[in-house]
Amino acid sequence: MSCPEPDIAWVTRRRYHDEHPSPDDIHLLIEVSHTRSRFDRTEKLQLYAESGVGEYWQVDVPGRMVTVHR
Repeated sequence: MSCPEPDIAWVTRRRYHDEHPSPDDIHLLIEVSHTRSRFDRTEKLQLYAESGVGEYWQVDVPGRMVTVHR
């Protein structure tokens, strides 16, 4: 399985030419969904939590709602 790719990531300031940031480098991940994607709401949430990401926002555009997970 490939790595999930958030729409927006706030990470520590360093260059990532050869590697992805580690969970310790990530301050915030944001997923913006124009559909009510079950994958974003469940599987990505679980993957990010298990990897130690501290904060994850899910933006539900059709529902006009933001859900914050810490």
